[in-house]
Amino acid sequence: MKERNLFKISLIGAVLGIVILYLIASEISLSESMISRIDDLPEGETVLVKGVVKRVTNVEKVAFLDVAQEEIKTITVVLFKDRDVELSEGDYVLIEGTTEDYEGKKEIIGNKVEVR
Repeated sequence: MKERNLFKISLIGAVLGIVILYLIASEISLSESMISRIDDLPEGETVLVKGVVKRVTNVEKVAFLDVAQEEIKTITVVLFKDRDVELSEGDYVLIEGTTEDYEGKKEIIGNKVEVR
């Protein structure tokens, strides 16, 4: 096979691959939830929360975070941890997790936490 034909095939494959990845990525979305709307979300919904850590409570293998967003409301985020959590009050965090009902109150079970 000539180099020119091989180059055309690889270029077409690369462009098609990028287009397919773009289409797949546009279908995936995390809802960035404001706390006022979190009560309306179904249990098990994946959410993305940005806010300031107001309180951190470490208990053995679990950390509880109270995160405040732009509104004056807070939500509890539960982190199951396998090592110490290096978060403190005032940290600005981005949390990805799923919503859960616990004793009639919505909480987020954190899967990924980034300090910004």
